[in-house]
Amino acid sequence: MATDATPRTIDARSYAADEALSNGAAIHIRAIRSDDKLRLLEHFAGLSAKTRYFRFFGYKRQLTAEDLARYTELDFIRHVGLAATSWQKGQERFIGVGRYIRKEVPSRAEIALAVLDEYQGAGIGPLLIRHLGRIAHESGITEFEADVLGDNSRMLGVLRKSGCILHHANGAGIVHFTLQCPELSASPVNGGEFNQTGHHADGPQETIMADFYVKDAAKHRQKLRHLKPETAQAFANFSEAVFKDGALSSKVKNLIAIAVAHVTQCPWCIDGHVRGAKRLGATDEEIVEAIYVAAEMRAGAALSHGGIAMAASEGQTQ
Repeated sequence: MATDATPRTIDARSYAADEALSNGAAIHIRAIRSDDKLRLLEHFAGLSAKTRYFRFFGYKRQLTAEDLARYTELDFIRHVGLAATSWQKGQERFIGVGRYIRKEVPSRAEIALAVLDEYQGAGIGPLLIRHLGRIAHESGITEFEADVLGDNSRMLGVLRKSGCILHHANGAGIVHFTLQCPELSASPVNGGEFNQTGHHADGPQETIMADFYVKDAAKHRQKLRHLKPETAQAFANFSEAVFKDGALSSKVKNLIAIAVAHVTQCPWCIDGHVRGAKRLGATDEEIVEAIYVAAEMRAGAALSHGGIAMAASEGQTQ
């Protein structure tokens, strides 16, 4: 149980709480400070090459002085960072680091975690998400977003077991999650009809298009996986295989998917594949051209089917 002493108004810069891991070990969670550069450097050095790859989406060999400044000299408004620490041989050691960076939409932030390999699976990731969520809620953030490589099974497990997932989309070997943890949920106002996010209190919404679709669709989609897990996993594997680089690059495949998603009118697909295409280097101009291809195909099909209408009309007049 956390022992944070500021339950009402949180001072993110001095945030601190004590927690216990699943094995009973005590840890301390606190805000990252500007004097943590050496501790952060040691934490990075303690990460395996695989864990670094999963965290940075590439083989990052070292943290530069610029990296250390960016990751420790935080404003705690746009960029918030927490460290899970333990004392070993009289020294405080970082065993896990979590941070979020507020996006252009002020109510959303992107979250990232890195936990030492020897502590993975002990519950540090979920604890960091929960404490970051408390700070985020105080500053008006209602949703977290996270991008995870498709083969990062441990992090995928952490997020899927968090109970916070609103939506996830696969694309080009990357899974994009939208999270809304209890700590991010605002308390009901106006007699409980609406909460402070502007959404109906009977369930969080996935996207700005959610009012046109079934409420809590992501929660209900979980039934598909629960009732037919083998089929759901087979589809996930199929999706991952389709979007891998092949004769067509993953970027081109995501651009095709954007066009198809506009024809099938799937807002979640549009959101996920635009993000995937951008991560793979697609420009706004390429995305717009894909949309216009979709528009032409849709309009062209309507015009072509006009021949059926004219044929039907002639049949009626004969």
